[in-house]
Amino acid sequence: MWSMITGVVMLTPYNSALCYVNGKMISEATTLKTGSRVIFGKSHVFRFTDPQQGNLQCAVLCTVVVSMSC
Repeated sequence: MWSMITGVVMLTPYNSALCYVNGKMISEATTLKTGSRVIFGKSHVFRFTDPQQGNLQCAVLCTVVVSMSC
């Protein structure tokens, strides 16, 4: 089950579901970040992308680049 609370995306597996995040089997709610590798069962592999995290990373990178060019 997916949930989003105050901008944070969480993955909570059902009781006996095989769920992995970044190669580790999870059994409780786990925070997902951009780039997290999510596996359901034995062969369904996904890469999680959060557009909000991408925008934040870009804003920080752009600020650093502008600061260094002055």
